Amino acid sequence: MGTLLPKDIPADSPTPTTEPSLTANRGGAIATVSPILKEEISELIQQKQLIADALPDVLAEYKGSTEKELEAGILPSDEDLKPANILASLIIDKNGQFQQAIVITIEPAALRSQANIYEQALNQIFAQESFLAAYNQDGSKPDLSNLYIRLKIKPINSP
Repeated sequence: MGTLLPKDIPADSPTPTTEPSLTANRGGAIATVSPILKEEISELIQQKQLIADALPDVLAEYKGSTEKELEAGILPSDEDLKPANILASLIIDKNGQFQQAIVITIEPAALRSQANIYEQALNQIFAQESFLAAYNQDGSKPDLSNLYIRLKIKPINSP
């Protein structure tokens, strides 16, 4: 898992962000990403959890890793992210570029007041990710579309 460092880097230099195996002792969290299938989206719309805002025929698709590491340093506060289950919408433009993450529901409910912290964390982890843009059967692409995902967040140092 760990990569060997080149010999010419002094040991006390800041660790490059490309070595996630070294961040484990600094806290942080792992987010497991699960895309939501269109059938489940329809059910959530019926349950009034989601708004039926003209879903494209083919939803945007997330091409990145299903496990994302949230480094402790990216959060606005020193608080660790608490374990949470999140239903989120990622706004993807017609070029497949990530625009924004929106937390729709978060459990446990006690974390609702911190939803904006989780949103900032999601914005950080998806900013560099690649997506396939949504499109319609007629070939048109909506300017912006929602990609609904579930995230399970758990602190790295939790047992």
